Amino acid sequence: MQALLKQLLLQQCVEADAIKKLKEAKSKSELLRKTDLQTLLTAQLHHLKGFIIIDAFDEISQKDVQTGLLNLFKQIVSKIGVKVLLMSRPHIKDIMDIMDLKADAILEITATPGDIQRFIEAQLKVNNISNLREKGDLEEKVITGIQKKSSGIFLLAKLHMITMQYILRKGQYKKIISALENLHDNFSKTYENVLERIAQNPEDGSYVHWILSWILCAHRPLSMEELQCALDITEGGTGIDHKDFMGETYIISVCQGLVVIGKESGIVSIVHETAYEWLNQNMARAPFLSEAKLAKACLSFLDTNMKVSKQQQNLVQNLLFTSYASGGWHRHILKMEQDNEVIENCCKLLLDNDKLPVIVKLLEKYRRWSEDYWDTQTKAFHICARLGLDKVLEYILYEAEFREYGPNMKDMNGNTPLAVAIMFGKVNVVQVLLDSGRVDIGTLNAEKQTPLHLAAQRGNIEVTQGLLKTGKIWAWQSGGTSVED
Repeated sequence: MQALLKQLLLQQCVEADAIKKLKEAKSKSELLRKTDLQTLLTAQLHHLKGFIIIDAFDEISQKDVQTGLLNLFKQIVSKIGVKVLLMSRPHIKDIMDIMDLKADAILEITATPGDIQRFIEAQLKVNNISNLREKGDLEEKVITGIQKKSSGIFLLAKLHMITMQYILRKGQYKKIISALENLHDNFSKTYENVLERIAQNPEDGSYVHWILSWILCAHRPLSMEELQCALDITEGGTGIDHKDFMGETYIISVCQGLVVIGKESGIVSIVHETAYEWLNQNMARAPFLSEAKLAKACLSFLDTNMKVSKQQQNLVQNLLFTSYASGGWHRHILKMEQDNEVIENCCKLLLDNDKLPVIVKLLEKYRRWSEDYWDTQTKAFHICARLGLDKVLEYILYEAEFREYGPNMKDMNGNTPLAVAIMFGKVNVVQVLLDSGRVDIGTLNAEKQTPLHLAAQRGNIEVTQGLLKTGKIWAWQSGGTSVED
């Protein structure tokens, strides 16, 4: 809905109410509520002839989100006359029936048995499996068997062909027939078989789990080159020397059909949303990398390569994995379970006076934050407050040695870490700072505002209540208290 609203707001006619609501949300660093989104969408569509196209509707994994969108479309179609085209595999007829939705037209596109047969024949030819013709009706049985278990879906046929490749090349009649009988006609069992087969080769299996982990858990899509860097770092490398990288062909082939690379984008991804969903649900059943491992890899890359940057100042910004690592280290830390080693590594990096400015510059470059916010006075406390790194901040407060500055140091705008955490809505960080008993909650910033003023202005009830519990309320330059404001 946000993406759709953004497209509509780029048109010439924008409601004043829409501008007001968006401005309020922006000032509070909040997302619009669903009800506000729906209201704004409906209002904007009143001024336009709308034709909404939603591709891959089935890839919305949350059923409540699917239902919410369908309800929205039902309203705008009946009230405004907007046309909606939904594309989905399989068809969403069941959901539409439950919600009493009627389509003006339904077009079902499926692969015919002949299409699947031609695909299998082409795959046999591409893989040079010609020995089947020497065994009577075996080739026909292979084509018929895979076709039957593919349920009219090319992806299943492709996965079955990958499953059968090795045994087909061996050419043993009984084993081929047995393997055909063991194929499944659904994605879930087929994906399970792929992982079981991968696990039979421990060395390759480890690499597959690394590859899938980086693709599944990455905070943004990775290019093949970035994935190669990530795998090199995971294996203990620096992520710099291309000669040490795994080959692209090996990465794709060892995953046995689960991973594909975009021809135009170069982005590596899971072959289909069904595979993505199944793998996410079953990560606990296989030795996938944890969020902590991915965070450690990002920190290791930055720490190692910032040493190089002393000789070549721009090198670290031009390295292939820098963009991902700069945004990834803190995102993976936020998602991970408690891991003291990663927390210590992070603190060591942030408390290093030589490396901290580089971290700040990279955050500016790759997160597109305004440079006037990050200045020479920005310290580890401010970074933790801005990014919401409560566990890291806790370690710095109670375990790390820092003598040059404390948790009440101000940035160039006069904001302490407490004020920064409030401004960006990082409630957990606010709580850690208050619990420490080491912060001055009456400190004024450059605009003569206390943390309590900032929380009250932003409508942050939880933080405001926490500050009020301290029993300290300060007046500001106008003479009013933050409560009166």
